[in-house]
Amino acid sequence: ALAFPDALSGGPYVGAQGGPIVLVPPGGSLPASVQSYLSANAARIRRALVFGGSAAVGSNIVADLLTAAGQ
Repeated sequence: ALAFPDALSGGPYVGAQGGPIVLVPPGGSLPASVQSYLSANAARIRRALVFGGSAAVGSNIVADLLTAAGQ
């Protein structure tokens, strides 16, 4: 089972900024639903924050997130 304590701890900050939290697996490939969401909203994405270290969000997932968001 996946757990997202790092993302949840960032929730208040992200909420105060008016942004969404996108939950991703620690490795493997970025889920198609996340890719679709980021691609559809890329024009409105000004920055991306990753909550959690490399064990929580692998470098390949970060790269995929940035690509999907047009960063």
